[in-house]
Amino acid sequence: EYPKIAAEIISKDPGNWYDTFMINRGSADGIRVDNNVLADKGLVGIVTEVGTHWATVRSIIDDSSNVSAMTVSTQDNCVVEGDPSDAGIVMYQYPSLPFEAVAPVTSQ
Repeated sequence: EYPKIAAEIISKDPGNWYDTFMINRGSADGIRVDNNVLADKGLVGIVTEVGTHWATVRSIIDDSSNVSAMTVSTQDNCVVEGDPSDAGIVMYQYPSLPFEAVAPVTSQ
C-alpha cells in the first residue's frame, strides 16, 4: 500500500489524446519523477517532470510508454505500449510473439 495524493489535470497536449498532461501537484506535495499515476480503473501514466506545484505525466497511450502487465483471462505476462501509428490504440506483446492491437482507448 502506497500513499495516494489526489490531483487534477490542469493542462494537456493540444491534440485529442492525453499523451502527456500536467497535474496540479508537485514536489511540495511529495510527487517525484517516476511516480505512477492512477485513476479509479488503473494505471494512467508515469510522472516525467516535477515542479514545486505541478508535475508532467506521460500517459500509457503515448508511443514512448511501455508497461508490464498480466492478462486477466489467462494470467499471461505481457508488455503494453502505445502505438505511434494510431493514437489511442494500445499494443501488447507476449514474450517471443508479434505485437497485436487491442481495443482502442478513449480520450476520457
